[in-house]
Amino acid sequence: MAKAARKQNRQDERDELWTIVADALGGSVLDPEADTKMDELITKGIDRVKLDRTMGSRWLEAQENYRLLGETLRKDSQDVRAKVTLADIEKALKKLCPIYPIC
Repeated sequence: MAKAARKQNRQDERDELWTIVADALGGSVLDPEADTKMDELITKGIDRVKLDRTMGSRWLEAQENYRLLGETLRKDSQDVRAKVTLADIEKALKKLCPIYPIC
C-alpha cells in the first residue's frame, strides 16, 4: 500500500507542475518534442527535489521556477506563434539556467 501511495503522490506532483506550466503558457501549446522535453524536465526536477530531502521549501521554489519557465516560453513565443517548440525550451533554459531544480 505504501508503494501505491508514493506512486500516486509522484503523479500528483507531476500533475501540479504540469498545471503550473500550462497556466503560465497561457494559450500557447507545446509541440510533441517540446512536450516530451518538458515532461523530462518535470520528472528530473521532482527527483532532484526529493534527493535534496527538503521537500517543503524546495518544492515551493520548484513551483515558482516552473512557473517562470512557462512564462518565459510564453513571452518568447508569443510574438511569433502559439506553439512552443523544443528549440524554444532550449533557448529559455539558456536564459534561466542554472535554475533549481530544472537545470
